Amino acid sequence: MQAVVFDVGGVLAVICHTWGDALDAAGVLGRASVREEPHQACPAFDPYQAGQLSQDAYLQALAAYLECTVPEAMRVHEHILVGPTLGIERIIDELHARGVITACLSNTNEPHFQAMLSGRFPAIDKLQHKFVSHLLGMEKPHPAIYCHVAETLSLDPESILFFDDNLANVLGALKCGWAAHHVVVDQDPAQQIRQKLTQSSLLQAASFPELL
Repeated sequence: MQAVVFDVGGVLAVICHTWGDALDAAGVLGRASVREEPHQACPAFDPYQAGQLSQDAYLQALAAYLECTVPEAMRVHEHILVGPTLGIERIIDELHARGVITACLSNTNEPHFQAMLSGRFPAIDKLQHKFVSHLLGMEKPHPAIYCHVAETLSLDPESILFFDDNLANVLGALKCGWAAHHVVVDQDPAQQIRQKLTQSSLLQAASFPELL
């Protein structure tokens, strides 16, 4: 038995990768000096995703970081998630047809997790397992989170294929024995995933030829 585990942001879902993009999507002005910064540049972001900070405390900190109101900070945070990545749902359907276990492993938080389950992301809805950092109390690339997934799925690490757009998370999975692959977000994630799955024989090359 094998499993394919996907990151969410940048893999299963299109996201805003900088605060400037999220500010623009939310229609909030914010502080100019943070516009090119990644989410982790806000000191409260990672503790919130690891379940170590309440939503109220996080939003207060984010509002101070962005120099906006708390309701505006919530709107910016919500607009980090843009929409589903095209082509992923068909890949998951085909994996299930072959008896492959599917899951996501995401560094995320409660508002984003609820958005993922809202029906906007059909590929995520179809996944058989959902592992999320804020509920587990740990984040990628800490080894414990990869071990937890493997133990929960009752699989040897080498039986797990993993796709993530963050190289540090890929390297963390490789160190734990997973077959991990880096997804480049601006080069058609679904195409990259399909090619790797075809090479691993989990998908047949003749399937959905228009995507190859």
